[in-house]
Amino acid sequence: MQKLLWILVFSLLGCGAKEPEKVTLAINPWPGYELLYLAHEKGFLRGENLQIELMEVMSLADSQRAYLMGNAEGFASTMIEATQVASLGGEPVQVVLLTNYSSGGDVVLGQAGITSMKDLKGKLVGCEVGVLGIYILSRALALHGMSLADVNVINVEQADSFDMMNAGKIDAVVTYAPFMSKTMNIDGVHPLFSSLEVPGEIIDVVSFSQASIKNHPDLVPLLKSAWEKSLAQLEQYPEQSMAIMAKREGVSVQDYAESLKLLTLLPLAEQQKIKQNKQQLKAMGKALCQALNNIGSIESDCKHMDNIFN
Repeated sequence: MQKLLWILVFSLLGCGAKEPEKVTLAINPWPGYELLYLAHEKGFLRGENLQIELMEVMSLADSQRAYLMGNAEGFASTMIEATQVASLGGEPVQVVLLTNYSSGGDVVLGQAGITSMKDLKGKLVGCEVGVLGIYILSRALALHGMSLADVNVINVEQADSFDMMNAGKIDAVVTYAPFMSKTMNIDGVHPLFSSLEVPGEIIDVVSFSQASIKNHPDLVPLLKSAWEKSLAQLEQYPEQSMAIMAKREGVSVQDYAESLKLLTLLPLAEQQKIKQNKQQLKAMGKALCQALNNIGSIESDCKHMDNIFN
C-alpha cells in the first residue's frame, strides 16, 4: 500500500513539471543577431510556458529556406527576406522585432584596379541572388546611374565569398559582417559601396509566422523581453557578452566589437517610435516590395505588406 502511495505522489509531481512548448527561430551569422544567441545562452528565451530554440544556419538564404521548408516558425533577416516569403509560397510573416539598421555592415567589395561602381560595367559580380545581395547590388548600381543589366551576376553564398575573390574568379562581391572582414584582407580588395550610402534602408528584423504568433500568446512578449535583457547584458557586461557572441561568429572579441560599429542596435523604445508612424512604415514596406518586383526578385501585388508589422 505504501509503495502505491509513493507512486501516486511521484506521478502527481511529474504532472506539475510540464515542459514549456517550443518554437524554432533560424539565425545566421550577423553581429546584430548575436544578441539573440546571447539571450539563448543566458536563458532569456525560456519562459514558463514557451521556449524559443535557435536553429543556427550559415546565411540569410539558409534562414529563409528553413522557414519556407517548415523547419522553423520564425527567422532573423533583413526586411527583404521577410517581404519575399509570401511570394515564394511560404506563410506570410509578421515582423515582431526591428533589431538594427545596417550602418556600413553590408558592402560591395571590388578587386584591385576597380576603383568605382562604374568600373563594374560588364564585370562578373557575386552575390546571393535570391535574397539581400541582389537588392544591395541593385541599389549600389542605381546610385551610380547603372542597373543590373550593366553587370554579369553570379550566385555566390557568403561562405564562398572569400575563396571566390581570393582566387580572382569574380571582380566584385556583395557581402556583410562577419564574412566581409576576411575578404577585405585580400591584397587590393576594397569597398566600392556600403550601406552607409543608404542610411536607414537596410533594416534587420525577426519575423514569425502569423499562425505561431496566434497559437503562442507568450511568443512576442517573451522575444521582446529577451531582446531588452540582452541589450542590458551587453551594456552592463560588455567584455563577457562580446566574448560569447564573438565565439559563435568565429572571430576575435576585438573584431566583433568593430563589427558592432557597423550597425545601429534598436532598443524597444526606438522600435516603438518607428512603429508609431504606421502610414510611413506601411509606405516603406510597399516601396521595398515594389523595388523587389522591379528587379525580378519576386512577383507580388504587395498586399501582404499591409499587415507585415506586428
